[in-house]
Amino acid sequence: LDLAAAYLTADPTRHAALITTGDRFCPPGFDRWRSDPGTVYADGGTALVLSRTPGFARLRGHATVSAPDLEGMHRGDDPFGRAPFETRPTVDLDTCKKAFTRRTDIMRAISRVTTNQHLVVERALTAADTTLADIDTFALPHLGRRRLEAGYLSKFGIDPHDTTWPWSRTIGHLGAGDPFAGLDHLAATGRLTPGTLCLLTSVGAGFTWSAAVIEITTTPPW
Repeated sequence: LDLAAAYLTADPTRHAALITTGDRFCPPGFDRWRSDPGTVYADGGTALVLSRTPGFARLRGHATVSAPDLEGMHRGDDPFGRAPFETRPTVDLDTCKKAFTRRTDIMRAISRVTTNQHLVVERALTAADTTLADIDTFALPHLGRRRLEAGYLSKFGIDPHDTTWPWSRTIGHLGAGDPFAGLDHLAATGRLTPGTLCLLTSVGAGFTWSAAVIEITTTPPW
């Protein structure tokens, strides 16, 4: 979404950008139940069109923050192989994180995560000229409750009933598709009415955090 907005802003002759996501978390390479303790993974695809033509929502502000020094948290001590899964046949993120913390100041890593989560939200809100208190609903990553509580609900003082959690807990993590799927769900269930402000958030291994403020301008057509 961040890249698509820049693409359209850079050239006024460009009219729209189509953004898609798709993931399938399956054996033998990935165990959706155990490869990442605290999160259950699901298969799914999403799509969103960002356009210069008015739609049911307007992108008010967006931001992306990265911390490549934390990349090893999801790689651990595994060496680079000649082919995928040559070293480890099934992804085991818990083992990778433990290997990373053995050689890294864990408190510094936690501090980096916390700082950047706050930073990306603050930048998106500032770009949208609004505050967290003005946000009506939140499309959060589809994480397990404990992980979601630590990373978002408690950290930002968000009521889970104002988020996609009651629905996402029945769906599972769709990878990069979580925020778009969440926005679609909120629209389909009538929770997005004209004037509503929605905050989309996402986080990816690597490490990258992103956030976007969406203002609903008309009732979604579905």
